[in-house]
Amino acid sequence: MSALIEFALWLLRKNNKDAISSKFLTPILDELIAKEKYPEGWAVLGRYLPWIMLINKEWVKKNLDKIFPKKDRARFDAAWLTYINYVPSFDEAFEVLRDQYLYVLSNSLYWKENAKRTYFKLGESLASFYARGKVSLNDKDEILVKLFEEKNSKEGEAMMSLIAADIS
Repeated sequence: MSALIEFALWLLRKNNKDAISSKFLTPILDELIAKEKYPEGWAVLGRYLPWIMLINKEWVKKNLDKIFPKKDRARFDAAWLTYINYVPSFDEAFEVLRDQYLYVLSNSLYWKENAKRTYFKLGESLASFYARGKVSLNDKDEILVKLFEEKNSKEGEAMMSLIAADIS
């Protein structure tokens, strides 16, 4: 799966966008999420999400609930944990994933208890978006308010330590 996405990106760089999106990559991704056969495929989706968006943003938007299925915890975690831990904080991806960030902060997820890196990366990601003006203290969707709730204290601490380090 990773190799297919890398090949699609290579085709994109060669200005062959039509072949990538409709004839090549999208049908393979459709088959993956339709069969729900390989949970590790969701980790690949999470890892390459911004690049899949580069190839076909509309496909990602249309299939976001299948990429991050809230009713299938294993697949949600595979996609989300790979995304948050291994993908840089891209503004365009954040705009598409805003509801997923809020969902993770609004729901006490079991991985928080044992995954120091995960809550640090989530706080780091939100610190980046705060610095770029993508979230604010006046945000209507309350991402920062949720971040600083007691149940999310580790993520909030991570964000504050990054901001303090930048100030000093």
